[in-house]
Amino acid sequence: MARLETKPLLPLGNDHSLHCGESYARRLLSIPREVIPLSLFAFGGPPAHLALAHDRFVYKQKWLTDERFLEVLSIASAIPGPSSTMTIAAMGLFRAGLLGGLLALFFWVLPGWVALTIAGFGAKSYLQDGFPMWLTGLAPAAVSIVVIAAIRLWKKACEDDTAKNFVASVSACVILATQGMSSLIFPGVMAAGGLTILLSTKCGYSQPPLFNDRAISSHLERQIGIHPFAGVLIVLSWLVILVLLEMYHPQDGGEHSLVSMFYTFYWIGSIIFGGGQVMLPMLLNDIVMAGWVSKEQFLIGLALVQSLPGPLFNISAYLGALIYGIPGAIVASTGLFGPGIVLFFGLLPLWERVRSNKSLKIFLSGVNASSTGLIVASFFLLWDKAVHSNANAASLNVGSLDPSYDAYASARNLKFGNRSYVQLEPESVQSSGEK
Repeated sequence: MARLETKPLLPLGNDHSLHCGESYARRLLSIPREVIPLSLFAFGGPPAHLALAHDRFVYKQKWLTDERFLEVLSIASAIPGPSSTMTIAAMGLFRAGLLGGLLALFFWVLPGWVALTIAGFGAKSYLQDGFPMWLTGLAPAAVSIVVIAAIRLWKKACEDDTAKNFVASVSACVILATQGMSSLIFPGVMAAGGLTILLSTKCGYSQPPLFNDRAISSHLERQIGIHPFAGVLIVLSWLVILVLLEMYHPQDGGEHSLVSMFYTFYWIGSIIFGGGQVMLPMLLNDIVMAGWVSKEQFLIGLALVQSLPGPLFNISAYLGALIYGIPGAIVASTGLFGPGIVLFFGLLPLWERVRSNKSLKIFLSGVNASSTGLIVASFFLLWDKAVHSNANAASLNVGSLDPSYDAYASARNLKFGNRSYVQLEPESVQSSGEK
């Protein structure tokens, strides 16, 4: 009789042995101690966030193994929501269970959330009449970051695959042509992209994505403290909330409410695949064009959130505070972060049963390709308000050509405004001053 293989495909490594000699309280208290420094200095977007998280939690603290970290990242990348935020929440989840995951999430989001909530109050008071001159350079700097994200994500999601490049291009055109229409356009475009790639792969016109056949071990339930049945209930709770909001959210008759705000952000948070930049055209459609905030106010928030540590999803705090103060910041952030976090905590114990579906992975690769088209569309939608002088164009060009410029673009433009570029283009001095 053949020997039964009981060794898990994914080794436990340091995950289990590390926690044996530590009390639960000590493990719980270690989470804010390790997450807060990360949240204060995590500039550079999701790639930098993930690199810093790996260095701190895997390499230095050894809260989990490399294999476990990569598996968690693959789950976070396959569902809607902020992948880097979900991955960092998972560090707390593996360290101290569900409460640990919630603590890691709270302290990761908190510093940027506070800063952007304060910025939202300031924008509400000082940006009612458009851009002051000293803030002129912020908007094109923000758009330059969108350009960089579009290029990088397009290369990653589409590579040399003709079908995926076609899906991304068509998605961008559809979003530009239907701007201001129903928000159902966005999930429809992404679903169409996923189906297109699924069919083209089966017909041999597209390259199937590489599959990771590593499995999450059977010890996962004990490590994270979430039973698979509880995971099903968590996922169902996300769906029930979405359906109830869709059925009963108030129809705004020119007056917005906290309930309709929560519905809008919850809906956007439920359909974002491919990173935070994908939500930009959705926010433009459902928040800016719906009259919640002006495009100028939105651009200032976009520039600020890119210049601060933490996730791009923190722009919800800025927008919420701009509309309804602190209650608005809390409601908007809960709506935008909530769906992805709920789905992540619910699907993590179920992933072993889901991961073997190769058709699903091919479909999601098409959704990601379509999402890059949404980011390209957001660049064109933001252009008309951000770039209206040679000085603005220079700011956008410098930001696009020099990625290191992005983290400091806000400070440079706050200091110099339009005047910082007048010496570069003497012939535009008069026209720049008139703008």
